[in-house]
Amino acid sequence: MEDTSKIGIIILAAGSSTRLGRPKQLLEFRGKTFLRQTIETALQTGCQKVYVVLGANYAALKRHVCDLPIEIVRNSKYKEGMMSSLKSGLRRLLQKSKQAHQNIEAVVVMLCDQPLVEAKLIRKLIRTFREKNPLIVACEYSGTYGVPVLFSHLLFDEILQSPLKEGAKPLIEKYKDFTQTISAEEPSVDIDTPQDYQKLLQIELLQASKTSEKS
Repeated sequence: MEDTSKIGIIILAAGSSTRLGRPKQLLEFRGKTFLRQTIETALQTGCQKVYVVLGANYAALKRHVCDLPIEIVRNSKYKEGMMSSLKSGLRRLLQKSKQAHQNIEAVVVMLCDQPLVEAKLIRKLIRTFREKNPLIVACEYSGTYGVPVLFSHLLFDEILQSPLKEGAKPLIEKYKDFTQTISAEEPSVDIDTPQDYQKLLQIELLQASKTSEKS
């Protein structure tokens, strides 16, 4: 297993799910909510610095995961966009690490609406960072690239000072010459609408059917 002692993970789960009409964090997949499954995936990597940023429906979501060994961060400005949540999580991570006299070499950013992402993909991001030492390691899928994504500590100040509201893509584009990408189809299923959720469930049923046929 990769050395994760100086790697933090920030899970962005602050959105209000307006297009879905209900909190996507509490949608169920494989017997668990999206939020809980994403957190457990992060913990399976061996990273002990897992920070979960909540905003909309804060109290309900916090109750749902407060038993897990994570740090919960409240972003009261979540309506300002995804970058506001990343900043909130990163500030808390750096504050806690400074208090503990620990250095953070990089941070992995995950979303709670990518339920097909597995721990092995996160470990691959970390391994690529260890081997290549780039500024960014991003996932490449469906003709694009994005999260989960790893940022080197050399970009922390820029992230915290960024006026952008979008997520990781503008930074990846800016530093594309210093970015390593890994192939990953799993994140390509984002859940934003009821139709997306039904598509995900259909994919799962199809995979279960294929597994049953093989056995």
